[in-house]
Amino acid sequence: MFKKIVSLLLVLALALSCGFAQAQETYTHPLGFSFTVPEGYGLMEETDAGVTFSKGTDCVMHMEYSSIGFPFDTDTFLSVAAPELCAQYETQFPGCVVANSGEAVTVGEKAYIKQVLEMEIEGTPVVMELYYYLYGADMIMMGMTFSKELMETDAANCAAEVEQVLATFGVQQAADVSEAAAPEAAADFVFDPGMETLSYTHRDGSYSFSYPADMILLSDANVQEILDGMTDESYAMEGMDTSVIQQNIEQVRGTDMVMVLYGSGAFNMNAVLQDVSVQLNNELVLSVLCPQFIQQYKAIYPGLTMLDEGSIYTTPGGREYVTQALQVNAANTDMTIVVLYAVNGTKMVNATFTVADMVMTEDFTAYVNKTVEIFAETLTFGVQ
Repeated sequence: MFKKIVSLLLVLALALSCGFAQAQETYTHPLGFSFTVPEGYGLMEETDAGVTFSKGTDCVMHMEYSSIGFPFDTDTFLSVAAPELCAQYETQFPGCVVANSGEAVTVGEKAYIKQVLEMEIEGTPVVMELYYYLYGADMIMMGMTFSKELMETDAANCAAEVEQVLATFGVQQAADVSEAAAPEAAADFVFDPGMETLSYTHRDGSYSFSYPADMILLSDANVQEILDGMTDESYAMEGMDTSVIQQNIEQVRGTDMVMVLYGSGAFNMNAVLQDVSVQLNNELVLSVLCPQFIQQYKAIYPGLTMLDEGSIYTTPGGREYVTQALQVNAANTDMTIVVLYAVNGTKMVNATFTVADMVMTEDFTAYVNKTVEIFAETLTFGVQ
């Protein structure tokens, strides 16, 4: 998941040889993150997920959104993600020296994780200061790249520019279910047991399933179609929060993950097919894999509560799946996660259902349970 982050640094490398456009004082990206642009910096490029500014050829600033896929706290990021990122940087950039492998820093009231790299770009020694801002299952990475000569001759000004950006940085979390609007919307929700469904078949035919028609499905195969439709008023008419869609697109782009989202972002399901090269059955998943999954969850979600360490879920139609359930707190939001494991030979589909506890009214709970049931009753594997 962190390979995308490494590729973002190539943007910084390319930008060092380019000029810049007219400077701005304050910048706000369509995804909702904003910051004050230091004096003398000009806009180079804006993409769906990020933006690049530069000041001459000695200074480049790049800000990029990325979805991690699950909430990280600072300690877990430092212990799990930071070493992986360092290894990837050293592979991606020959001669790269990791001067700072990762530390927690605070600027004003905002917490960041900092890394520092030293390398040569087109023969010019540079220093890259990377700052990661974590919020929920999402992250903004800011990279400040300075020529090493400038860092040695004007270190104070370089540090002041970094501090200005970090101190003024903010993100409008339109998808944040902790806002009051989410519980209010849930209170008005009325469950319809006869709700319509749609069907999805993976592009390689490996599996298929159905899901509620009022949710939206994201996959690498339909990313461009979704992006093209973002200006279509039908999304708003369906109650879809386009910022939620836009933020989660990066999570599925270039992967085999399939995600199904409820409009407000308070509930989602994602499915991934794996080939473990071992003949699987429910008993093996329960006795061998479930304990391993619990350890992984504990590493990702410190302080979690296991609601179900592993049991058999039987659908009304008689299908059986291994399931686990846990309750976690991420970004100050209590969430319940239910995972279904479906096996077929050496193949296993992991389906993860995540819902914010604050929206779990009686009707919305029934909706979530029905969504799980629909998936479990309709999941079909393709020909082996």
